[in-house]
Amino acid sequence: MVLRLLEPVVGMQLFPSNGTDLIWWILLIHSCALVSIGSLGFIFITSMAMEIVEDVERATGRSEEGLLGTVSSMIQKLIGAGGVLIAGVIITWAGFDDPGVTEEMKSGALIGSRPIVCYLIIGVCCFIFLWQSTLPINLNQEAIYNFGVIPAAVLGNEDSYISPYLTIFTSMFMHGGWMHLIGNMVFLWIFGDNIEDSMGHKKFLIFYLICGVAAALLQASIDPESNIPMIGASGAIAGILGAYLVLHPKANVNVLFWLFIFITVIKVPAFIVLRIWIISQFFNVSMGNEGGIAYFAHIGGFIAGCFLIYFFKYSHIRLFQEGNSKSFESSNFSIEGFFSQRRERDFMQEFIDTANKKDKN
Repeated sequence: MVLRLLEPVVGMQLFPSNGTDLIWWILLIHSCALVSIGSLGFIFITSMAMEIVEDVERATGRSEEGLLGTVSSMIQKLIGAGGVLIAGVIITWAGFDDPGVTEEMKSGALIGSRPIVCYLIIGVCCFIFLWQSTLPINLNQEAIYNFGVIPAAVLGNEDSYISPYLTIFTSMFMHGGWMHLIGNMVFLWIFGDNIEDSMGHKKFLIFYLICGVAAALLQASIDPESNIPMIGASGAIAGILGAYLVLHPKANVNVLFWLFIFITVIKVPAFIVLRIWIISQFFNVSMGNEGGIAYFAHIGGFIAGCFLIYFFKYSHIRLFQEGNSKSFESSNFSIEGFFSQRRERDFMQEFIDTANKKDKN
């Protein structure tokens, strides 16, 4: 009947006399599909609402509160579903769903690949610091307050130039001085490449940011009413140090020993160097010697790195690996010898990698 009434409006025959025309079947299938999808959606939403009502009723013992809590709980569930979808996209993009182990990686041909993300982070930090250096003192201070982490804004009601949660990320790429920048970038240069090799470029970037977030949140939670901005990559880099301690505790780190005119380089296991570093952070906190340094951020990032490396590393990468050289060996120090050794090692590594790839092919 409805189709007969619509025929003058659309100017065509919608209800055929014999019931065999193609348009009739198309409209019939389309209508059935719409009704089916609408019914399933109604059943899904209704069942979700009833489940939420029952949960709230069970918790409160009052049916009216269960009904009132349905809307807000429904929104929370829908937001949670969106979060799961976004998390799934990130997991797929970063490669968490794929162990990433290939025969080429097992043979060692990809060990020592270029740490692209480390280079990128160093470049961005240096570029932003150069931008900071071009600003007048008052504008530089204003930039630090606008883009640094202010605990009272993150955990309180303090006004912020941008979203206080966004400052957690912007603060990671700002520094307060040349020594602050150089110190962080040197640590990232020394330890970051091995950690990036152990998990891949995409996961390393996520790992770096998560460690930085953990560092900022711990520092902010210690003094949530503070209006002092926190900047620097120290917390995120501390996470890299924690991961290095778990992966390569017996790898040897060249330590410069300087006593008056006596200068030498000693190979010290990483677990000694890094444990001394993290213990010094706790010591400074206990003594109250903060002096403008966010020691709790270092501690938070370090602990996060130690914990997260297990979930981010490739499945074939072993924890607590042995060192490749003897500990506590010493050698004479010279700038020229250091760089020539570095160039020779890079050349030999590149030669070995090329040979392995040819053998594989």
